[in-house]
Amino acid sequence: MTLDAAGCQRAIARQIIESGAEYVVAVKGNQGQLQRAVQRLFRTGAEERGGRFDDYEQRERGHGREETGRYWITGEIEELRDLYSWPGLRSAGKVEATRTLERETTVEQRF
Repeated sequence: MTLDAAGCQRAIARQIIESGAEYVVAVKGNQGQLQRAVQRLFRTGAEERGGRFDDYEQRERGHGREETGRYWITGEIEELRDLYSWPGLRSAGKVEATRTLERETTVEQRF
């Protein structure tokens, strides 16, 4: 089950796990401490973990724009598990979307 940031609540995650399903949630400002911890994980994690992240990159071109999606995921999240007690938490991920349209480039990161 996927949830936007409004659904990023431990009680909702617990209900999903208890029903036998799994979840993916977007972490944003409504979970400020968790958001900062996940950002730190991906900012410093590659050096500390010797770069042990699974990653993928996808490029698309068309209709006058170029898009690149870069994705990282790690199961090395002991700090997150210990500090935040999310039911069923197994991994954390980062998505970076780069879009170029008519010489203007934007970059968006999501966790």
